Formats: sequence, C-alpha cells, structure tokens
Amino acid sequence: MTVAKTLDGALKMGPRVRMPKQDSTSAASARTLSFRRPELLAPAGSPAAACAALHYGADAIYLGLTRFSARAEAVNFSPEELAAVLGLAHTLTPRRRVYVTVNTLVRESELEALLAELALLEELGVDAVLVQDLGVVGLLRRHFPHLAWHASTQMAVHNLAGARALAEMGCARVVLARELDLEEIGRITAGGGLETEVFVHGALCYSYSGLCLYSALTQGRSGNRGRCAYGCREACVGAPRLPFSMRDLDRSAALEALTQAGVAAFKLEGRMKSPLYVAAVTDFYRRLIDGELAGADLSRRRADIQTLFSRPVTSLGLRGGDQEPVIDAVHTGHRGALVGRVSRTVLERNGELWLEFECERELEKHDGLQVDLPEQIQPYGFAVTGLKPLEGRSAVRAGPGWLAVLLPADAPVLPAGARVYCASSQAVKRSYPFPALRPTVHRQPRPLTLAVRLQPSGAELEAQSTTPAGATVCASVRLDGPLAPARNPAGTQAALEKAWARAGEAGWEAAALTIENPAGVFLPPSQANAARRILCAELGTAWDAQQAARLAEITLDLAASPAPPSPGAAAGWFVKVGALTDLARAAQWARGPLTECILEVPPPWPDPDALCLALAASPAPVRLALPPILRAGDESTALEWVRRGLAAGLTRWEAANGGALWILRQAGATDITGDWPLYTCNHAAWAQWQALGLRAVVLAPEDEPENWGRLLSQYGAALQVPVEMYAPLFISAHQPADGPGPRRTRAGLALHTLERGGVFYTVADTPWRCPVATETLRAAGAQAWRVDHTLPPDA
Repeated sequence: MTVAKTLDGALKMGPRVRMPKQDSTSAASARTLSFRRPELLAPAGSPAAACAALHYGADAIYLGLTRFSARAEAVNFSPEELAAVLGLAHTLTPRRRVYVTVNTLVRESELEALLAELALLEELGVDAVLVQDLGVVGLLRRHFPHLAWHASTQMAVHNLAGARALAEMGCARVVLARELDLEEIGRITAGGGLETEVFVHGALCYSYSGLCLYSALTQGRSGNRGRCAYGCREACVGAPRLPFSMRDLDRSAALEALTQAGVAAFKLEGRMKSPLYVAAVTDFYRRLIDGELAGADLSRRRADIQTLFSRPVTSLGLRGGDQEPVIDAVHTGHRGALVGRVSRTVLERNGELWLEFECERELEKHDGLQVDLPEQIQPYGFAVTGLKPLEGRSAVRAGPGWLAVLLPADAPVLPAGARVYCASSQAVKRSYPFPALRPTVHRQPRPLTLAVRLQPSGAELEAQSTTPAGATVCASVRLDGPLAPARNPAGTQAALEKAWARAGEAGWEAAALTIENPAGVFLPPSQANAARRILCAELGTAWDAQQAARLAEITLDLAASPAPPSPGAAAGWFVKVGALTDLARAAQWARGPLTECILEVPPPWPDPDALCLALAASPAPVRLALPPILRAGDESTALEWVRRGLAAGLTRWEAANGGALWILRQAGATDITGDWPLYTCNHAAWAQWQALGLRAVVLAPEDEPENWGRLLSQYGAALQVPVEMYAPLFISAHQPADGPGPRRTRAGLALHTLERGGVFYTVADTPWRCPVATETLRAAGAQAWRVDHTLPPDA
C-alpha cells in the first residue's frame, strides 16, 4: 500500500483503521437511502488529536492556528503542522477535509495579521474557514473569493432568516445553534439555501454561543476572543449550587432523524479534550453511523468514553416537547462511568482502609475512581493502588463483581450507597492507539509542470506553477554540455522521472513532465538531480515573492478602502428600554439631550396602530428593536408584523442579529440601526453592516475602549458608545435550575434572571458602566451614546 492511498500505510498503524464508507448503503442508513450520508466532523485541538480523529474515521476535522481561534487555550497548530495535516488528510482515500477556525472577534489593530493568516490558509488549500466576525467575511469576499467559509456557531444562527442572510453573502455552511429542535433544523436545512451542520456530542454553554458576556464583563476574559472563563460552571450560594451548569450533549440516538432532516455534518465538540478522548468519541460515532454498533458493544464503548470525560447528558430538547433535564445543578466536572455504589469501608488491622462494592467492570491498578460526596459539587477522586476480590488476595486486575479497593489514608467518609465511578481506565487508554504526525512525510507538495529540452550542447529545464490566486511563477536552468548519445534513449525519460520523484523533499511535485530529446542524448543523474535542486529552490523563491507581493497589495487595499462615513447617523444620547412605561424615564437616564428612544418589543407582537398611539407620549422619537432571539414560531410572524408597522408609520427599526436585519430588509424598512450583538470591532465589519443598510451600530461592551477609539476616529456618530447597560450576561433558551429570580455567586456577584418572550436573560443587579470617561471618548471621536435599560433586574 502506498503512503498516498491509505491511512494504514500513511501512519504505519497495526490495529484496524476506521474508514468512512463512501456511499449510503450501510446498515445504519439502509432505511434512508435517499438521504446523503452526513459528514462526521471531529475536533482537533492538537496535531495528535488530528491524527486520532483521522485514524478513527472522521470525514473531516476542524482546528485552529494560534490566533483568531475560539479555543485559544487549546494546543492548536503551527503553519507547518497545519500543512502536514492537510497533506495527510487530502491524500487519504476517501479524501478527508480540514476546516480552520477563524471564529473570534477581530480588533482593528489585528486586521493585517488576519490578512496574513487568510493568505496562508488560501495558500495551503484548506477546505473551508469557520467565521464569526462579519469583518472576516468581508475580507474573504473581497480578497479570497475562492476560499469557502462556514458560519461558526458563534454567530448564534437560530432561524431561517439568519441562514438566508448568510446564504446571500456566499456562506457555504452554517453551524446551527445547539438549542434548535429537530423541526427547526429541518426547516432551516430545507429553506436556508446552504448546508447545515449540527453538534451531536460534547460540552454545552448555558448561553447561546456568541451571546455570552459573563466571562468578558465579570472577569475580563472574552469567550468571543477564545478565552472563556466558564462562568456558567460557577457555584452559587444556597441551593441549587450550580443553577447554570449544563449537562453534556448526546444526540447519538437521533442520528437517523437528523440525517432525514438533511443536515450535512454531525459535529463533535472537544478541541480542549485529549487526543485519546477524540479517538474514542470519533470511533464511537463512526461505528454508529456505519451501523456497526448495537447492544452490549454500544453500552461498553459508551462507558469507555465516560472514563475519559463525562457529565450527565441531554439531547437538549431535540424532539421539541421533551421535558428532559438540561442542567446538572448538583455536580460539576468529570464524573466517569458509573461502576457501582459504596457498600462499606473496612479498616484492617494493619491500618489500611478498603472500599468494598460490587463493580460492574474490570478494574486494574492505576485506574482512577471517583465517589460522590454529599454537599460537594465535585466527587472525591483517587488512584487505585491496591485491589482484590472480596475474598481473595491482592491482584493487578479484579472484577466485575464484589471487590475491595485500597483507599488513601486521608480519604473522607464515603457514605453507603454513594455512586462510584471509573474516571480513568488503563484498559481504555490501551484500546485507542494512534500515531504522531510526521511533517516531513505528510506535508502536501505544490504541483508544478516541467519542460525539459535536451541537445548535444546541453539541457534547458523550465518549471512553472500556479499560486492559489491564479498567478504563474516560473524558474529555469541551463546545463552546459556536451551531452553524449544515450545507449537507451527511453531510459533518459525514466532517469528524469526518477530524479523529479524526489521533488517532494523540497515541497514540490512534478504533476506534468514533457521531454524534447530529438538527438537522443543522455542526461546524467547527477546533473538531473542538481537541476532539480536549483529549480525547486528558485521556484520556491519566486512563489514566496509572489505571495508576499500579493499580501502587500491586499494590505495596502485594506488601508486605502475604509468604509465611507454614514450620512444618516445622528449624534446625541440614545436610551433603550424594554417596556412602554419606561419611555417616560428615558430622559432622566440620558446624560445629555435625548436624541432617540429604542423600545425592544418581544413577542407576542402588539397591534401596530395601538402601538403608534402609545408611543406618541414618548419624550423623543422611538425606534423599535427586534429581540436578539427569534425562534421559528416568532420568526414566521415577525416579517408580517414589521410590514404592518411600516404601514402604520413605524419607520425606525433596530436589529440585533443578521436574521433580524434580513427580516427588516425583506419587509421594506430602510431606517435601520444595529445593536451590540452584531459585534462591530473593526472597520471591515462596519463596512459589511453598512452595505447591508445599517445607519449606525452600538459598539460591543466587551470590546476594549482603545479599539473603540480607532473606530470612532473614522466613523463618529455611526458608532454608538455603550455608556451604561444592564448587560445580558447570559442569553439562554433554558431557565436556571431554580427558575427565574435572584441569586448570588460564591464570588459575591448578585444576579437576576428574567424571562422575556420565552428567552431567559441573566443580568447583574447593578448595571455595567463604561470604564472610560465620556470626555476621553469624545476626544477620540465619539458623538453618539447608548444607555440600555432593557433588562433592569426589578422588571
């Protein structure tokens, strides 16, 4: 078997390699032959995890470089490692795909570095880029039109309008919000105009991804910049201790239904997980998709995964009306596979303390066990240093059945009946071997065409290659003769082909070779190899120079083409509220002349004519804002409601996401502004929103004032500065474990959860305030100010 054709050959593995099947005729899909087999997409937080995923049957992997990745604290990849993974994935049969995450918010000062990264991804030939920031979308469309892009789950796309908006911008695939049910997924897949990708396994955020401000505003660690502090796992005072701590997602029982819904990819979460975990989970879903997993084998492999990492699981309401629990309010962190319950602990004469219980699986020395303890959010864990059958001698392995495990000397009291988990298994670790990446072997060569002209007086060789942007680079070399007649003229071509077979050592591959040898002369191998080395080096220099020149040209264009000023943007103070009765207080919340009030209207939608009459008493003109979340039932009526509002004279509108903007534009609205969830952190993003019809946008409260200043100096009143707001730290589809209401974290932060329109918003009891004085921001160019009291905790 050749390296280029099989994973077993490429990675030199002993055990059977999981290969994705190339058709839809497996036992698992035999009942749904009319549906395309979804792609199995596995996480690769490191080169080792990438190899593990590919080895165990992933159709595609997703990974990040060291910048612009929403998992900034994963191991991630260097350019050289990415090139090697691409070379490996693209030469396997069937060919595997590699998607690279560029799914963070990008600040103005980072745009040049971003361009360099996008140029690298284009050059290396990645299969797609995952994106959150609309500025990245704008740069891809302008400068890298052949580089496919997918909308990251960080875009929080949760309805058909959001998908259609992305499709119109050229998006190839959207990673849907995890909160959607099967009916919503099917509706978007059928009508969105692009592929859909859904998570089926892994960790869950309490908030809609991309709409969480908790980590950024309370700890200075932005999840939208890849540095989430996992605030939803924090403990609160009183019961329940963990009101926001989500179970893990497990939709393994719904793969056939999702296939019938038409989704393009099943996504596994886990770029922060170990390569071993990636191997086991990928293998589990590969076998499940291929119809090779059922009964006792399914249960055993699921338990194996649980020894690597597990929490209680949920399908997250995939079936719509399901009332399954989604939050584990009692425990947090890794639990393991449940293997029994404490029977008793026994103190022997020699002072050793032993735990006795009936174990459901075999254990061995150096496994890890955990035991639930009352009033503790994390179980007690310890390594197995001694074990034995209950009536036997010490052993290396024991079970299943009654056995005793040696406890550490400082073990706490373990109550009878407490759950016992296997949290680490040596046997499982031995079950999933995988290789290391070898960059010098796996890198993907660049193709070239080679023309050779041989004469008695010497040889001329010319090589050409085409960059991903379509530019042709050339190199040539002349070898002086004389060249002697060949004893076997046909052997000359064979010798040249042999010499150029080694072009891969320099990162090249002779895709086409033409030889003109009318005199039938012979080119010695030493000269052929010398010519190859010179040509490869010179072609590489020409390639690098061309790429550098193109990047310099793009960078100059970036500086020379900022978004134009917004002539429709007004200066002054803008106050947003969530209730009609609060409009009367808007003037007192403003710190200067009130320019406009913004009223966020959740469903059910009020009568537009009656609303017009109610707004007449407002102290300033009123702009109506659609809420940040519009699930299917409300989305379907929003378009008609906006149309009726426009007909009634309600002409000012605000959008908090791309889907809402699409609805407003479809309805015929022209005076539209955007709220902070649009995340305008660079001028390329503002250019995109402006092109889509926005007159102004609120800057993101989690952004740095220094970055605000760079943008305000260019766009002034078009960018409203958030001065004070009851910021939604969480925007969730799920109520906390104890329902809406007040609570306090153990760190002392007072929180309150409110429900509006079926969405749960968690805010701090005191408003967030801009950390920079308005005078300083005014000097930087600020002209418009936003106060947001949509979500006061006493509402």
